[in-house]
Amino acid sequence: MVYLVLMVDGNGVLNVGTLDLIKGWQGPNTIGNAEFVPGSRIAAFNQSAAIYTVLIVDKNGALNVASLDPTKGWEGPETIGNATLVPGSPIAVFQQDATTYTAVMVDANGSLNVATLDLNVGWKGPDTVGNASLVPGSQVSVFKQNATTYAALVVDQNGVLNVATFDPSKGWQGPDTIGHAGFVPGSPVLPL
Repeated sequence: MVYLVLMVDGNGVLNVGTLDLIKGWQGPNTIGNAEFVPGSRIAAFNQSAAIYTVLIVDKNGALNVASLDPTKGWEGPETIGNATLVPGSPIAVFQQDATTYTAVMVDANGSLNVATLDLNVGWKGPDTVGNASLVPGSQVSVFKQNATTYAALVVDQNGVLNVATFDPSKGWQGPDTIGHAGFVPGSPVLPL
């Protein structure tokens, strides 16, 4: 069994360390160039049983993807879409269906953004969902509301909880406010 540890170093370079339960710790080793804000947040998911995918926002505000395929090694990071995000900002990822993965984040204007990986087509987006009412670079929390619907939660600029929902038959709806202002704008939300 091998475990991966990912982080961005003080020079803005993505690094990977590995723990092999037989050989012990190895690395960290750099992947790519100094493209990121030191200490940037990283999102990761298993694209398949053997392929790991890493998402990170670069120092220019563009979404980047790097992938580990055991037969090829690390590929990327490569830019997806335009530089509309806050450098180093957090990304929430969920598996929409058997072949589709979705990344959700808040852009530099305060709008919810969605990028989608269809394993048969490739990456699309990031695309804007709703208006610019959120704190730029806020953390978004996503949970599965039912068998086909996902909810993205975030606190807006006025301190009000917002929810955007995704249903394959309707697409993205919202974000819409829930309740009253009483939270710190942009504060994280933890769905259980």
